[in-house]
Amino acid sequence: MRRVLLVLGAAVTSVLLSASPALAQEPTLTVTINSAVIINPFQMRVAGTIDKCVAGEQYGAFVVVTQKGPKQSTVRGFGSTGGTCANTGPQTWTEIVGAEDLTFNPGKTFVSAEGQVCDETGEPICSVGSASRTLQVKRG
Repeated sequence: MRRVLLVLGAAVTSVLLSASPALAQEPTLTVTINSAVIINPFQMRVAGTIDKCVAGEQYGAFVVVTQKGPKQSTVRGFGSTGGTCANTGPQTWTEIVGAEDLTFNPGKTFVSAEGQVCDETGEPICSVGSASRTLQVKRG
């Protein structure tokens, strides 16, 4: 009986997801991390692109930076940016990421970013995407 209920529950969920756009899986974006440069020991500028912006829609990018610090410590930084898409097509973004506790140094740096574009007319529908890569970061 329990197995029948689980199968029935999965079937109902599948039908609901396919019938309701609000519950359907979000469309995907391609997010690219183009560069990262140390501005000062406490800040790093990260730049990238979101591939599908539509003029008038809202975009955002959340960035996380991780470096190996002295004596096996980890340096992390976070930042976010966003705004209104000026044109339809790729949208560039730049974020100043602040270091937590320790300072940024030149060298290998792991950068990850999540981007989204939302159509907020009517019920909000957002497209999302993410990227990560290791960059050799220098002082700018």
